[in-house]
Amino acid sequence: MEKSSMFQYLYNGILSQIRAGRYIYGSSLPSAAELCRIYNVGIRTARDVLKALRDDGYIRTEERRRATVIHGTEDAGNEANLRETLARRNCMSEVYDAMELLMTPLLIFCAQQCGDDELLAVDAGAKKMARLSWIERWRLSSQLLHTILKKADNPLFNDLYSSLELYAKIPFFEGYRHPFEIAADEAEHNFRWRIEPLVRRNYHEADRRLRSMYSSVRSYVEGYLQLLAEDGRAICPPEQEKFHWDAAKGKVYLYAEIVRDITHEISLGRWRDGCFLPASKELAAHYGVSLYVVRQALKMLEGRGFIVIRNGRRAQVSLASVGADIRRFSEPEQKRDIWVYLHALQLMTVLFPHAARLAADRFTEEQRLYLRESLDKNGVAVIRSFVECVFEALPSETLRTIFKEINGLLLWGEHLMYQPGASDRIAALARLCRQAMSALDRGDNVSFAGLLNEIFIHVLLRMKKFAASAGMPEVRKIKVPASRAAGSE
Repeated sequence: MEKSSMFQYLYNGILSQIRAGRYIYGSSLPSAAELCRIYNVGIRTARDVLKALRDDGYIRTEERRRATVIHGTEDAGNEANLRETLARRNCMSEVYDAMELLMTPLLIFCAQQCGDDELLAVDAGAKKMARLSWIERWRLSSQLLHTILKKADNPLFNDLYSSLELYAKIPFFEGYRHPFEIAADEAEHNFRWRIEPLVRRNYHEADRRLRSMYSSVRSYVEGYLQLLAEDGRAICPPEQEKFHWDAAKGKVYLYAEIVRDITHEISLGRWRDGCFLPASKELAAHYGVSLYVVRQALKMLEGRGFIVIRNGRRAQVSLASVGADIRRFSEPEQKRDIWVYLHALQLMTVLFPHAARLAADRFTEEQRLYLRESLDKNGVAVIRSFVECVFEALPSETLRTIFKEINGLLLWGEHLMYQPGASDRIAALARLCRQAMSALDRGDNVSFAGLLNEIFIHVLLRMKKFAASAGMPEVRKIKVPASRAAGSE
């Protein structure tokens, strides 16, 4: 494990794109304000990173102007840029498919949190686009969509969209019309028409128009990449570049990672109630960290009630005391993990039903048999089997990557599943899997997806209530999608 910071994430993220040719010699980087939006960092971090890149000889900065890349040469940059663009060709369609499937319901969910005045302000911004150049229109449309996403006050929403946009960024090549320019000129409908149903709160029509927006742009991008591939046959692209999203960036602490890993191992039964954990030196060697970091992790586990530590003995798993002192959950490190967990849960409740419906159409007979056999498992194991099977059946690696990242963040709250009375609730939630299987057997994929999503909705509602009682009343502002079982908030 390596220590991380927002500075390192931003610096390495920009540098890797410069070296890969995505930002070529002479091109401009996003402004400091745009970097804040794209990477979800503070303005001071963005400015510090730009200063470091300048000092390291990668960019040139001038007052009131965007930073310019000065790494490499102009000719080498063009060739490297073409090679890097062709390396993303196969995955580019997956990324646009992911935006069509996931960003459409996410934008609708966030628009539902907006006031009428806020949506009218977005519409007014879209109206101004008629007077702008195509590239200015494209930038403004991105800003307006991010404005809508921010209304949910969940940083994961904007971070996911920024990562998809960043991958889908298409550079300019001399002698070719940019696909975004062609789309702006030839598209039957403009951006304002696409988002107009959101303003009128006609969400069914908004769903149709937003999906067609992403599918339309995808077709122009695919044609552009096809043309580049045909004209650039002499350039051998490197191994295909896959979509990457680091949902936990800037949130990683070594001791907290160890805590989550040990908690997960306990949930899997590796260390049962009453068992002793390995000695601190063994844990330090296993995780590649210092004894100090291990002691921090053990202290946090003890505070959560998972272990007891006695002088001269190894830490012992003791689940009877989990959550005994509810006041501990209002401590800063506990609150940080709970916020990440709740944000990931909220994102999952919005996106999962769309993924599950898509996966249900693709289940093989072997996967259906696996799901039926999973019903004989107990509690969390049943739920985990169904959710993992949905992820495995998704049609692209890009979608699997996104849900793997969200699922990884849900581990940050796995310890909350051990709160008093949780086992009875988990058993009830596991029964939803049986109902979902029945829906799948009769070909009702919509109910299959909805019933499984009830699990995430129920957990989010329960965890909001728990966190509020544990000294975090601000979690009440987290909105939950409408649920037949739980109602809407």
